[in-house]
Amino acid sequence: MKTNVTINGAESKLRSFFQGVEGDYVSIQTIFRNENRDLEAQKDKNWFYNYSSILKKYGLAYPLKGVKNHTSMTLGLTLTDKGRNALGNKIALGPPKNIPSSESKAKGEVTLATWRRDAYALQEMHPELVIEFDVRMRKESE
Repeated sequence: MKTNVTINGAESKLRSFFQGVEGDYVSIQTIFRNENRDLEAQKDKNWFYNYSSILKKYGLAYPLKGVKNHTSMTLGLTLTDKGRNALGNKIALGPPKNIPSSESKAKGEVTLATWRRDAYALQEMHPELVIEFDVRMRKESE
């Protein structure tokens, strides 16, 4: 992906996205509120997906995906070690602290957030491992 955004520009945007957030996860609603963007406007959605790709490219954060109403969607962003360092949080990254797993369950939403958090933490603790997973629909007979 070719971009004119430098690492310094990406770090600045990351600070803006995580403004007022204590933890490794920021919801898409908080990002849009911090940036004075409209969550329903397609141009603003495109803007967010472009920036989330840039943050992922620089290794600062990765999008956290989930399923809502049978539709895959981005729920927010989770910091990497490099992203935490850019925000001035020098503590080594463990599992993100505030991913909305129990909150999502309470609302009846289904996400892979908890699994992804744990898999990321396992990968950080054991970089020699290659973690792969496959999600598929269960057959009626299973």
